[in-house]
Amino acid sequence: MLQPISVAPGMFVCRPALDAFAPVIETLANSEWSAASIHHHDRGAIVDHEYRNASVVGPIANRAAIDAFDERARDIFFPFFKTIGPFHNLRIDGSQFVRYPTGGFFKAHRDAGNKYKNRCFTILCYLSECGGGETEFPEIGVSIKPEVGLWIAFFSEYLHQGSFVTAGEKLIFVTWAVGK
Repeated sequence: MLQPISVAPGMFVCRPALDAFAPVIETLANSEWSAASIHHHDRGAIVDHEYRNASVVGPIANRAAIDAFDERARDIFFPFFKTIGPFHNLRIDGSQFVRYPTGGFFKAHRDAGNKYKNRCFTILCYLSECGGGETEFPEIGVSIKPEVGLWIAFFSEYLHQGSFVTAGEKLIFVTWAVGK
């Protein structure tokens, strides 16, 4: 089993092989993408291109691909999560593929709180490389460059942002480990 490596408190990286996922990734090109929303505390799920410029494919549009990546996320990180804290009843929730075009970004935000109180960890896997597009954590001084096959997991309450994609396209799989 691959062991995730800690790069900061509550943040882990791992690079398993993605070869088996090449056909799944290719199917995304033909999937139906929709504008990515954000959760606004007063207005619910809204599309706001000044806060986030991206598109998504969720589980309804590509169930087989989501299931394959969910299983890999569980296999890589769940045994490790159990060693670092008293997390109970962890499960995967909210999985989606996200595409950031050139100029795409996601302003600083936290994945836990309000509607998402049960989110313990955010788990993502980079499926492409691009210019820019780093996942930045300003409060802890960490920046991670998109590299194909790199998985990261971090406490969902960490403030983070997706910097502007300056060239190419950033494609990721993202999900959340939820529980108590």
